[in-house]
Amino acid sequence: SAGCFSDNSVGGIMRVSGVLANFRLDDWAREVANLVFAEISEINTVEVSTGSVVIYFSIRDPDTTGFTDETPEIQRLGGNEKMLLLYQWWVTDSDRLDDFDYDIIDFKVYARRAGSISGQEEVVTLFAPAGDAPDIIIPQRPDDENQFSLIPAINVQEGSTLQISVTVGDDSAFSLQPISLSALVLLTLALQFLFHFLF
Repeated sequence: SAGCFSDNSVGGIMRVSGVLANFRLDDWAREVANLVFAEISEINTVEVSTGSVVIYFSIRDPDTTGFTDETPEIQRLGGNEKMLLLYQWWVTDSDRLDDFDYDIIDFKVYARRAGSISGQEEVVTLFAPAGDAPDIIIPQRPDDENQFSLIPAINVQEGSTLQISVTVGDDSAFSLQPISLSALVLLTLALQFLFHFLF
């Protein structure tokens, strides 16, 4: 579980595709170390389990004694910073992971809540929503009393194509009558003029 991480480290639980029997932990640790400019010994694996392949790990701080002015900034980062950076790359689908030899199915990061009582430490998932997602706000549907208008609030580059799609349910509050071809052409010309004039 996530409670197996040490007090001061950000723990990661990464699930990658594959079968545990064919999984080589040393190869995976080498790949992670290469990504974050760490030594293989800095990749601290706590546990590996099935469910595809699930790796519980943390990243230790680097030994800075051999650092010089030429040492890359990423290599100077602490272990927790490297863990969060790795997580950020996964969330943003960064091209930094293009050469990573493992298909990451899921990745979560954890930390112990500050001030937890020893033996009753609370482990929290970082970057998880604190509550339910807010309800979707659906504006009132237009009718005779509640008309709507298009407000140009977008930027369209010259030469680009703008596609507008309107979907109306079967509700009787708003209905579209069949449009003749001439009316459709006039509507198209009016929209082109409007966007040319506004943008």
